Amino acid sequence: MKALMRRRIQVLCGAVLLGVASAAWGFLPEEPKPIPKAAPKPMPKAAPKAQEASPVASPKAAGGRRSGEVFRDCADCPEMVVIPAGSFDMGGSAGDESPVHRVSVRGFAMGRTEVTQGQWRAVMGNNPSYFSNCGADCPVEQVSWNDAQDYVRKLSANTGKTYRLPSEAEWEYACRAGGRHEYCGGDSIESVA
Repeated sequence: MKALMRRRIQVLCGAVLLGVASAAWGFLPEEPKPIPKAAPKPMPKAAPKAQEASPVASPKAAGGRRSGEVFRDCADCPEMVVIPAGSFDMGGSAGDESPVHRVSVRGFAMGRTEVTQGQWRAVMGNNPSYFSNCGADCPVEQVSWNDAQDYVRKLSANTGKTYRLPSEAEWEYACRAGGRHEYCGGDSIESVA
């Protein structure tokens, strides 16, 4: 039951947070460049508490864009957020989520929100949403996986950038803030319900 509830919350958060989030790979390098090994630096004896708690600033995540940077490729394009490369423990101990395993993802960009009805209409020329009176900023709905694939293909053709749907690992990594949370947005069902 807990695994089912967790999966439902992850799916719900994914729909709300990312929708058919298109990952813009057009600005990522083809091959990662090797990082030269440097001599280890001595550790400081003490660091302030605030410094220990804050994450290390990531180097430029991709193509000159910084981790967390928000950008748009066109006026009708989704706002994208640069997600840094990293590793996290994916899965859970129950049901089809097991076994927990370590996954690494390359830096990528993902839609900051779900694709809106206005964005869908601008690219696809229609609005299949049942709740179409909701407004252009409401999420598009009544779309299948195939519809979402058509959307990212057409968006790619319109912009000259490469858009695609996120992989399951990319979605979970972004949703769980790099694996810091058990659920999308927090560590307890109550915090995300």
